[in-house]
Amino acid sequence: PLDGEVANGNAGGVVQIARDFWGTDLRFTHKGLLADSPYSITVGTNFDTMTDARTSYDNFTVNAGTTFLHDNDEVTKSCATQVTCGVKGMLRRDEDNTAWNFDQYAQAEWSPTARLNLLAGMRHNNVHLKSVDKFTINGNGSGSASFSKTTPVVGALFKLNDTMNVYANAGKGFETPTFAETAYGDTSANTSNPNIKARTSKNYEVGAKAFLTDQLLMNLAFFKTFTENEIVMKEYGPDAAVYRNAGKTERKGVELSLDGDWGNNFKTYIAYSYLDAEFKDTFTSDYTTGAAKTINSGNKIPGAYKDRTYAEISWREPRTGFFTALEGIHSSKVYTNDTNTDVADAYTIFNWRGGFKQQVGKWGFTEFARVENITNKDFVSSVKVNDANGRYYEPGLPTNWSVGVNASYKF
Repeated sequence: PLDGEVANGNAGGVVQIARDFWGTDLRFTHKGLLADSPYSITVGTNFDTMTDARTSYDNFTVNAGTTFLHDNDEVTKSCATQVTCGVKGMLRRDEDNTAWNFDQYAQAEWSPTARLNLLAGMRHNNVHLKSVDKFTINGNGSGSASFSKTTPVVGALFKLNDTMNVYANAGKGFETPTFAETAYGDTSANTSNPNIKARTSKNYEVGAKAFLTDQLLMNLAFFKTFTENEIVMKEYGPDAAVYRNAGKTERKGVELSLDGDWGNNFKTYIAYSYLDAEFKDTFTSDYTTGAAKTINSGNKIPGAYKDRTYAEISWREPRTGFFTALEGIHSSKVYTNDTNTDVADAYTIFNWRGGFKQQVGKWGFTEFARVENITNKDFVSSVKVNDANGRYYEPGLPTNWSVGVNASYKF
Protein backbone atom coordinates (compact mmCIF):
# COMPACT_ATOMS: atom_id res chain seq x y z
CA PRO A 1 0.00 0.00 0.00
CA LEU A 2 1.22 3.49 -0.83
CA ASP A 3 -1.06 5.30 1.61
CA GLY A 4 -3.15 3.49 4.21
CA GLU A 5 -3.76 -0.26 4.32
CA VAL A 6 -5.89 -2.71 2.39
CA ALA A 7 -8.43 -4.01 4.90
CA ASN A 8 -9.63 -7.02 2.91
CA GLY A 9 -9.46 -8.50 -0.58
CA ASN A 10 -11.42 -11.04 -2.61
CA ALA A 11 -10.22 -12.36 -5.95
CA GLY A 12 -12.98 -12.08 -8.54
CA GLY A 13 -15.38 -10.58 -6.02
CA VAL A 14 -16.89 -8.09 -8.50
CA VAL A 15 -18.96 -9.90 -11.15
CA GLN A 16 -20.47 -8.41 -14.31
CA ILE A 17 -22.72 -10.24 -16.78
CA ALA A 18 -24.08 -9.03 -20.13
CA ARG A 19 -26.84 -11.36 -21.37
CA ASP A 20 -28.57 -11.85 -24.72
CA PHE A 21 -31.32 -14.42 -25.22
CA TRP A 22 -34.13 -15.33 -27.60
CA GLY A 23 -36.31 -18.30 -28.45
CA THR A 24 -39.25 -19.58 -30.45
CA ASP A 25 -41.98 -22.18 -30.05
CA LEU A 26 -44.02 -23.71 -32.87
CA ARG A 27 -46.96 -26.05 -32.27
CA PHE A 28 -49.85 -27.62 -34.14
CA THR A 29 -53.10 -28.85 -32.53
CA HIS A 30 -55.65 -31.12 -34.15
CA LYS A 31 -59.07 -31.89 -32.64
CA GLY A 32 -61.51 -34.59 -33.70
CA LEU A 33 -63.58 -37.60 -32.64
CA LEU A 34 -62.38 -41.11 -31.80
CA ALA A 35 -65.14 -43.69 -31.18
CA ASP A 36 -67.55 -40.75 -31.08
CA SER A 37 -65.53 -39.21 -28.21
CA PRO A 38 -63.51 -35.97 -28.46
CA TYR A 39 -59.73 -35.98 -28.63
CA SER A 40 -56.93 -33.51 -29.29
CA ILE A 41 -53.33 -33.97 -30.38
CA THR A 42 -50.62 -31.33 -30.08
CA VAL A 43 -47.12 -31.59 -31.54
CA GLY A 44 -44.46 -28.94 -31.39
CA THR A 45 -40.86 -27.89 -31.13
CA ASN A 46 -39.04 -25.09 -29.39
CA PHE A 47 -35.59 -23.54 -29.61
CA ASP A 48 -33.99 -21.24 -27.03
CA THR A 49 -30.52 -19.74 -26.80
CA MET A 50 -28.70 -17.53 -24.29
CA THR A 51 -25.22 -16.01 -24.27
CA ASP A 52 -23.56 -14.49 -21.21
CA ALA A 53 -20.44 -12.35 -21.48
CA ARG A 54 -19.12 -12.87 -17.94
CA THR A 55 -16.27 -10.92 -16.34
CA SER A 56 -15.09 -10.59 -12.76
CA TYR A 57 -12.59 -8.33 -11.02
CA ASP A 58 -10.76 -8.21 -7.73
CA ASN A 59 -12.75 -6.63 -4.92
CA PHE A 60 -10.89 -4.77 -2.17
CA THR A 61 -12.05 -3.04 0.97
CA VAL A 62 -9.71 -0.16 1.78
CA ASN A 63 -9.46 2.58 4.36
CA ALA A 64 -10.93 5.97 3.52
CA GLY A 65 -8.76 8.00 1.18
CA THR A 66 -6.41 5.08 0.51
CA THR A 67 -4.22 4.94 -2.57
CA PHE A 68 -2.67 1.53 -3.22
CA LEU A 69 -0.69 -0.25 -5.91
CA HIS A 70 -2.30 -3.42 -7.29
CA ASP A 71 -0.76 -5.31 -10.22
CA ASN A 72 1.11 -2.16 -11.24
CA ASP A 73 -2.14 -0.16 -11.40
CA GLU A 74 -2.47 2.71 -8.93
CA VAL A 75 -6.07 2.87 -7.67
CA THR A 76 -7.40 5.80 -5.65
CA LYS A 77 -10.67 5.69 -3.70
CA SER A 78 -12.02 8.62 -1.72
CA CYS A 79 -14.65 8.11 0.97
CA ALA A 80 -15.74 11.37 2.49
CA THR A 81 -18.09 9.93 5.12
CA GLN A 82 -17.23 6.22 5.23
CA VAL A 83 -14.55 4.37 7.15
CA THR A 84 -13.90 1.93 4.29
CA CYS A 85 -14.81 1.64 0.64
CA GLY A 86 -14.98 -1.11 -1.97
CA VAL A 87 -12.48 -0.90 -4.82
CA LYS A 88 -12.78 -2.69 -8.18
CA GLY A 89 -9.39 -4.11 -9.04
CA MET A 90 -7.82 -6.10 -11.86
CA LEU A 91 -9.61 -8.45 -14.27
CA ARG A 92 -9.70 -12.05 -13.00
CA ARG A 93 -12.24 -13.73 -15.27
CA ASP A 94 -13.34 -13.18 -18.86
CA GLU A 95 -15.44 -15.79 -20.63
CA ASP A 96 -18.42 -16.30 -22.92
CA ASN A 97 -21.07 -18.79 -21.80
CA THR A 98 -23.55 -20.08 -24.37
CA ALA A 99 -26.55 -22.32 -23.69
CA TRP A 100 -29.07 -23.55 -26.24
CA ASN A 101 -31.75 -26.20 -26.45
CA PHE A 102 -33.75 -27.79 -29.24
CA ASP A 103 -36.74 -29.81 -28.00
CA GLN A 104 -39.66 -31.70 -29.54
CA TYR A 105 -42.89 -32.68 -27.81
CA ALA A 106 -46.25 -34.35 -28.38
CA GLN A 107 -49.36 -34.53 -26.22
CA ALA A 108 -52.70 -36.26 -26.67
CA GLU A 109 -55.98 -36.04 -24.71
CA TRP A 110 -59.03 -38.24 -25.11
CA SER A 111 -62.36 -38.39 -23.28
CA PRO A 112 -63.77 -41.88 -23.94
CA THR A 113 -66.74 -41.10 -21.64
CA ALA A 114 -68.29 -37.97 -20.25
CA ARG A 115 -66.64 -38.67 -16.90
CA LEU A 116 -63.18 -39.86 -17.93
CA ASN A 117 -60.32 -37.89 -19.48
CA LEU A 118 -57.01 -39.52 -20.45
CA LEU A 119 -53.73 -37.76 -21.18
CA ALA A 120 -50.36 -38.91 -22.52
CA GLY A 121 -47.34 -36.95 -23.62
CA MET A 122 -43.66 -37.15 -24.43
CA ARG A 123 -40.85 -34.61 -24.68
CA HIS A 124 -37.32 -34.98 -26.07
CA ASN A 125 -34.79 -32.47 -24.72
CA ASN A 126 -31.43 -31.54 -26.24
CA VAL A 127 -29.46 -29.08 -24.09
CA HIS A 128 -25.96 -27.80 -24.87
CA LEU A 129 -23.62 -25.70 -22.69
CA LYS A 130 -20.38 -24.15 -23.92
CA SER A 131 -17.86 -21.92 -22.18
CA VAL A 132 -15.00 -20.11 -23.94
CA ASP A 133 -12.33 -18.88 -21.51
CA LYS A 134 -10.60 -15.73 -22.74
CA PHE A 135 -8.59 -15.19 -19.53
CA THR A 136 -6.07 -18.03 -19.63
CA ILE A 137 -3.32 -16.71 -17.34
CA ASN A 138 -4.16 -19.34 -14.71
CA GLY A 139 -5.10 -22.05 -17.22
CA ASN A 140 -7.75 -22.54 -19.87
CA GLY A 141 -11.15 -23.29 -18.34
CA SER A 142 -12.97 -23.69 -21.65
CA GLY A 143 -15.29 -26.64 -22.00
CA SER A 144 -18.64 -27.90 -23.22
CA ALA A 145 -21.33 -30.37 -22.19
CA SER A 146 -24.41 -31.79 -23.87
CA PHE A 147 -27.44 -33.49 -22.37
CA SER A 148 -30.41 -35.25 -23.93
CA LYS A 149 -33.36 -37.19 -22.57
CA THR A 150 -36.85 -38.33 -23.57
CA THR A 151 -39.39 -37.98 -20.77
CA PRO A 152 -42.96 -39.38 -20.89
CA VAL A 153 -46.04 -38.49 -18.84
CA VAL A 154 -49.45 -40.16 -18.48
CA GLY A 155 -52.51 -39.12 -16.53
CA ALA A 156 -56.20 -39.66 -15.96
CA LEU A 157 -59.03 -37.55 -14.54
CA PHE A 158 -62.34 -39.01 -13.43
CA LYS A 159 -65.47 -37.03 -12.55
CA LEU A 160 -67.04 -38.80 -9.57
CA ASN A 161 -70.05 -36.48 -9.67
CA ASP A 162 -70.98 -32.88 -10.44
CA THR A 163 -68.96 -31.57 -7.48
CA MET A 164 -65.82 -33.73 -7.33
CA ASN A 165 -63.00 -34.79 -9.67
CA VAL A 166 -60.11 -37.14 -8.87
CA TYR A 167 -56.93 -37.52 -10.89
CA ALA A 168 -53.59 -39.34 -11.07
CA ASN A 169 -50.43 -38.49 -13.01
CA ALA A 170 -47.07 -40.19 -13.48
CA GLY A 171 -44.04 -39.06 -15.44
CA LYS A 172 -40.30 -38.69 -15.67
CA GLY A 173 -38.30 -35.49 -15.25
CA PHE A 174 -34.97 -34.18 -16.54
CA GLU A 175 -32.95 -31.23 -15.23
CA THR A 176 -29.53 -30.28 -16.56
CA PRO A 177 -26.79 -28.72 -14.42
CA THR A 178 -26.34 -24.97 -14.57
CA PHE A 179 -23.30 -23.09 -15.82
CA ALA A 180 -22.15 -22.65 -12.21
CA GLU A 181 -22.39 -26.41 -11.68
CA THR A 182 -20.46 -27.30 -14.86
CA ALA A 183 -17.91 -24.48 -14.67
CA TYR A 184 -15.20 -25.92 -12.44
CA GLY A 185 -13.69 -29.39 -12.05
CA ASP A 186 -11.37 -28.30 -9.21
CA THR A 187 -11.11 -25.37 -6.82
CA SER A 188 -8.21 -23.76 -8.69
CA ALA A 189 -10.76 -22.74 -11.37
CA ASN A 190 -8.51 -24.07 -14.11
CA THR A 191 -10.69 -26.84 -15.52
CA SER A 192 -14.32 -27.38 -16.45
CA ASN A 193 -16.53 -30.12 -15.01
CA PRO A 194 -17.32 -32.41 -17.96
CA ASN A 195 -18.34 -35.49 -15.95
CA ILE A 196 -21.29 -34.02 -14.08
CA LYS A 197 -24.59 -35.59 -15.10
CA ALA A 198 -28.11 -34.24 -15.42
CA ARG A 199 -30.47 -35.16 -12.60
CA THR A 200 -33.42 -37.37 -13.54
CA SER A 201 -36.61 -38.04 -11.64
CA LYS A 202 -39.73 -40.17 -11.48
CA ASN A 203 -42.80 -38.21 -10.39
CA TYR A 204 -46.18 -39.38 -9.10
CA GLU A 205 -49.22 -37.37 -8.06
CA VAL A 206 -52.80 -38.14 -7.06
CA GLY A 207 -55.37 -35.59 -6.02
CA ALA A 208 -58.91 -34.30 -5.95
CA LYS A 209 -60.80 -31.10 -6.65
CA ALA A 210 -64.20 -30.73 -5.02
CA PHE A 211 -66.87 -28.33 -3.86
CA LEU A 212 -67.22 -29.31 -0.21
CA THR A 213 -70.19 -26.94 0.02
CA ASP A 214 -71.70 -24.34 -2.27
CA GLN A 215 -69.30 -21.86 -0.67
CA LEU A 216 -66.07 -23.84 -0.27
CA LEU A 217 -63.79 -25.23 -3.02
CA MET A 218 -60.99 -27.68 -2.11
CA ASN A 219 -57.87 -28.71 -4.03
CA LEU A 220 -55.87 -31.62 -2.61
CA ALA A 221 -52.74 -33.30 -4.01
CA PHE A 222 -50.34 -35.96 -2.77
CA PHE A 223 -47.00 -36.26 -4.56
CA LYS A 224 -43.79 -38.25 -4.50
CA THR A 225 -40.57 -37.74 -6.48
CA PHE A 226 -37.55 -40.03 -6.74
CA THR A 227 -34.43 -38.31 -8.07
CA GLU A 228 -31.16 -39.83 -9.27
CA ASN A 229 -27.85 -38.00 -9.77
CA GLU A 230 -28.83 -35.19 -7.41
CA ILE A 231 -26.38 -32.28 -7.87
CA VAL A 232 -24.68 -31.05 -4.69
CA MET A 233 -21.63 -29.00 -3.76
CA LYS A 234 -18.51 -31.18 -3.61
CA GLU A 235 -16.05 -28.62 -2.29
CA TYR A 236 -15.42 -24.92 -2.02
CA GLY A 237 -12.01 -23.39 -2.61
CA PRO A 238 -10.50 -19.90 -2.72
CA ASP A 239 -11.48 -19.37 -6.36
CA ALA A 240 -14.36 -21.73 -7.18
CA ALA A 241 -17.18 -23.97 -6.00
CA VAL A 242 -17.14 -27.51 -7.41
CA TYR A 243 -20.29 -29.59 -7.82
CA ARG A 244 -20.87 -33.33 -8.16
CA ASN A 245 -23.62 -35.92 -8.41
CA ALA A 246 -24.64 -37.39 -5.07
CA GLY A 247 -26.92 -40.30 -5.85
CA LYS A 248 -30.57 -40.54 -4.93
CA THR A 249 -32.99 -38.24 -3.13
CA GLU A 250 -36.68 -38.43 -2.33
CA ARG A 251 -39.34 -35.77 -1.96
CA LYS A 252 -42.89 -36.48 -0.82
CA GLY A 253 -45.65 -34.33 0.51
CA VAL A 254 -49.13 -32.89 0.24
CA GLU A 255 -50.66 -29.62 -0.95
CA LEU A 256 -54.06 -28.39 0.19
CA SER A 257 -56.02 -25.25 -0.61
CA LEU A 258 -59.47 -24.07 0.51
CA ASP A 259 -61.15 -21.24 -1.36
CA GLY A 260 -64.25 -19.86 0.34
CA ASP A 261 -66.91 -17.34 -0.72
CA TRP A 262 -69.07 -16.57 2.34
CA GLY A 263 -71.45 -13.97 0.96
CA ASN A 264 -71.65 -10.26 1.71
CA ASN A 265 -68.43 -9.97 -0.36
CA PHE A 266 -66.30 -11.81 2.22
CA LYS A 267 -63.81 -14.38 0.91
CA THR A 268 -61.11 -16.54 2.44
CA TYR A 269 -58.23 -18.47 0.96
CA ILE A 270 -55.91 -20.95 2.71
CA ALA A 271 -53.02 -22.86 1.12
CA TYR A 272 -50.88 -25.37 2.99
CA SER A 273 -47.93 -27.45 1.77
CA TYR A 274 -45.97 -30.21 3.48
CA LEU A 275 -42.67 -31.37 1.99
CA ASP A 276 -40.37 -34.11 3.29
CA ALA A 277 -37.16 -33.94 1.22
CA GLU A 278 -34.16 -36.09 2.10
CA PHE A 279 -30.98 -37.64 0.76
CA LYS A 280 -31.24 -41.39 0.22
CA ASP A 281 -27.52 -42.05 -0.42
CA THR A 282 -24.54 -41.16 1.77
CA PHE A 283 -21.87 -38.93 0.21
CA THR A 284 -19.02 -36.60 1.18
CA SER A 285 -18.80 -32.85 0.74
CA ASP A 286 -16.45 -30.05 1.73
CA TYR A 287 -18.28 -26.75 1.28
CA THR A 288 -16.26 -25.12 4.10
CA THR A 289 -12.57 -25.20 4.87
CA GLY A 290 -11.32 -28.34 6.60
CA ALA A 291 -11.81 -32.06 6.17
CA ALA A 292 -14.56 -33.46 3.97
CA LYS A 293 -17.82 -34.10 5.78
CA THR A 294 -20.04 -37.15 5.52
CA ILE A 295 -23.63 -36.41 4.52
CA ASN A 296 -25.69 -39.31 5.82
CA SER A 297 -28.61 -40.98 4.14
CA GLY A 298 -31.72 -39.55 5.76
CA ASN A 299 -30.36 -36.00 6.07
CA LYS A 300 -32.88 -33.39 4.98
CA ILE A 301 -32.25 -31.44 1.78
CA PRO A 302 -31.34 -27.86 2.78
CA GLY A 303 -33.48 -24.99 1.61
CA ALA A 304 -36.65 -27.15 1.52
CA TYR A 305 -39.26 -25.84 3.96
CA LYS A 306 -41.19 -28.69 5.57
CA ASP A 307 -44.34 -26.68 6.27
CA ARG A 308 -45.61 -23.50 4.63
CA THR A 309 -49.00 -21.87 5.10
CA TYR A 310 -50.65 -18.87 3.46
CA ALA A 311 -54.03 -17.54 4.58
CA GLU A 312 -56.04 -14.44 3.78
CA ILE A 313 -59.43 -12.92 4.45
CA SER A 314 -60.69 -10.30 2.01
CA TRP A 315 -63.68 -8.01 1.63
CA ARG A 316 -64.86 -5.60 -1.02
CA GLU A 317 -67.58 -2.98 -1.27
CA PRO A 318 -68.92 -2.97 -4.89
CA ARG A 319 -70.61 0.45 -4.79
CA THR A 320 -67.43 2.35 -3.94
CA GLY A 321 -64.95 -0.11 -5.44
CA PHE A 322 -63.19 -0.45 -2.10
CA PHE A 323 -61.26 -3.68 -1.37
CA THR A 324 -59.09 -4.84 1.53
CA ALA A 325 -57.42 -8.02 2.76
CA LEU A 326 -55.33 -9.30 5.64
CA GLU A 327 -52.67 -11.96 4.84
CA GLY A 328 -50.78 -14.35 7.09
CA ILE A 329 -47.68 -16.35 6.08
CA HIS A 330 -46.02 -19.07 8.13
CA SER A 331 -42.84 -20.98 7.26
CA SER A 332 -41.28 -23.77 9.29
CA LYS A 333 -37.61 -23.90 10.18
CA VAL A 334 -35.34 -24.88 7.30
CA TYR A 335 -31.90 -26.46 7.22
CA THR A 336 -29.17 -24.37 5.61
CA ASN A 337 -26.51 -27.00 4.88
CA ASP A 338 -26.22 -30.64 3.85
CA THR A 339 -24.97 -31.71 7.27
CA ASN A 340 -28.15 -30.28 8.90
CA THR A 341 -26.05 -28.58 11.59
CA ASP A 342 -27.53 -25.10 11.07
CA VAL A 343 -31.14 -24.00 10.67
CA ALA A 344 -33.12 -20.85 10.02
CA ASP A 345 -35.93 -20.48 12.54
CA ALA A 346 -39.61 -20.68 11.71
CA TYR A 347 -41.49 -17.41 11.34
CA THR A 348 -44.97 -15.95 10.94
CA ILE A 349 -45.64 -12.54 9.41
CA PHE A 350 -48.75 -10.57 8.48
CA ASN A 351 -49.43 -8.23 5.54
CA TRP A 352 -52.28 -5.89 4.62
CA ARG A 353 -53.47 -4.60 1.28
CA GLY A 354 -56.31 -2.32 0.20
CA GLY A 355 -57.48 0.23 -2.32
CA PHE A 356 -60.20 1.34 -4.73
CA LYS A 357 -61.23 0.34 -8.27
CA GLN A 358 -63.20 2.45 -10.77
CA GLN A 359 -64.42 1.90 -14.31
CA VAL A 360 -64.93 5.06 -16.37
CA GLY A 361 -66.05 4.13 -19.85
CA LYS A 362 -63.26 2.07 -21.37
CA TRP A 363 -60.82 3.22 -18.70
CA GLY A 364 -60.10 1.21 -15.56
CA PHE A 365 -58.31 2.67 -12.54
CA THR A 366 -56.96 1.06 -9.38
CA GLU A 367 -55.43 2.93 -6.45
CA PHE A 368 -53.73 0.57 -4.02
CA ALA A 369 -51.66 0.45 -0.86
CA ARG A 370 -49.79 -2.45 0.72
CA VAL A 371 -48.05 -2.87 4.09
CA GLU A 372 -45.86 -5.93 4.64
CA ASN A 373 -44.64 -7.36 7.94
CA ILE A 374 -47.01 -5.12 9.87
CA THR A 375 -45.76 -6.44 13.25
CA ASN A 376 -42.15 -5.54 12.33
CA LYS A 377 -40.91 -9.06 13.02
CA ASP A 378 -37.24 -10.02 12.62
CA PHE A 379 -37.05 -13.12 10.43
CA VAL A 380 -34.95 -14.96 7.86
CA SER A 381 -36.77 -14.77 4.52
CA SER A 382 -34.38 -16.99 2.54
CA VAL A 383 -31.16 -18.94 2.97
CA LYS A 384 -27.93 -19.34 0.98
CA VAL A 385 -27.52 -23.09 0.99
CA ASN A 386 -24.05 -24.39 1.94
CA ASP A 387 -22.49 -20.93 2.04
CA ALA A 388 -18.75 -21.51 2.47
CA ASN A 389 -18.43 -18.77 5.11
CA GLY A 390 -21.47 -19.89 7.09
CA ARG A 391 -23.39 -16.77 6.04
CA TYR A 392 -26.59 -18.68 5.34
CA TYR A 393 -29.16 -16.17 6.50
CA GLU A 394 -30.77 -13.45 4.39
CA PRO A 395 -33.01 -11.27 6.57
CA GLY A 396 -36.53 -10.29 5.58
CA LEU A 397 -37.53 -6.66 5.40
CA PRO A 398 -38.90 -4.84 8.44
CA THR A 399 -42.28 -3.14 8.14
CA ASN A 400 -42.43 -1.67 4.63
CA TRP A 401 -45.15 -0.15 2.47
CA SER A 402 -45.95 0.76 -1.09
CA VAL A 403 -48.66 2.78 -2.82
CA GLY A 404 -49.50 3.09 -6.49
CA VAL A 405 -52.01 3.62 -9.27
CA ASN A 406 -52.82 1.35 -12.22
CA ALA A 407 -54.65 2.51 -15.34
CA SER A 408 -55.89 0.40 -18.27
CA TYR A 409 -57.84 1.09 -21.45
CA LYS A 410 -59.91 -1.40 -23.43
CA PHE A 411 -59.98 -0.80 -27.17
